[in-house]
Amino acid sequence: MTTRLLLFDPAFEQVPEDEADTIAELAEAMPSITEKTYADSGHALRIVHAKSHGLLVGELQVVAGLPRELAQGIFARPATLPVVLRLCPPIPAMYSTRKCPRRAVWR
Repeated sequence: MTTRLLLFDPAFEQVPEDEADTIAELAEAMPSITEKTYADSGHALRIVHAKSHGLLVGELQVVAGLPRELAQGIFARPATLPVVLRLCPPIPAMYSTRKCPRRAVWR
């Protein structure tokens, strides 16, 4: 099975009519999630991306001759771009130092 990539078109983004309601619901829910996290752990943990375990700094090489469907946005022209990648645990949690926690890479 092959995957066919699409060229970018702003029409692809379709903002739901209730997006403002969804944002308001999230803003209302966040404090209770924080309070539950504190109640469960006894610590005031951030509820997302509790901490970074490392940062990688480097360069992304955009090479010439990419297929048309890949040569979009920042990949449209050859370039060397600075990048920073943050390594963090996938969920906010207190980990024992005796055990290696899972790691994740988030964009």
